[in-house]
Amino acid sequence: MNKSQFKSTAIENEKRAFELMKKKQEMDLMQMVQNELAVSLKKKENEEKLREQEEREERKRQEIVFNNKCEEERKKRKQEEMEQMRLQEEKERKHQDKIKFQKV
Repeated sequence: MNKSQFKSTAIENEKRAFELMKKKQEMDLMQMVQNELAVSLKKKENEEKLREQEEREERKRQEIVFNNKCEEERKKRKQEEMEQMRLQEEKERKHQDKIKFQKV
């Protein structure tokens, strides 16, 4: 092998090594981009799950508030009914007392 052939072979080997390095860098870059896309997709999925969970919790809080209001209204109506009954009984008792007094 003469000097010129050796130089040509060395240049070819360097070109091959450079092309291999370039191809590896391209593959690494493509892998990085795919990883970034996967991370971004996972982040969006997690954000969506979190948003859905927060919505469920808010609906549950609203349901609890609604149920509490309904229970308070029911209690209020029951108290009003009890008061009405008490007033009616008192009125009847006074009427009965009046009738007794008139008979005596």
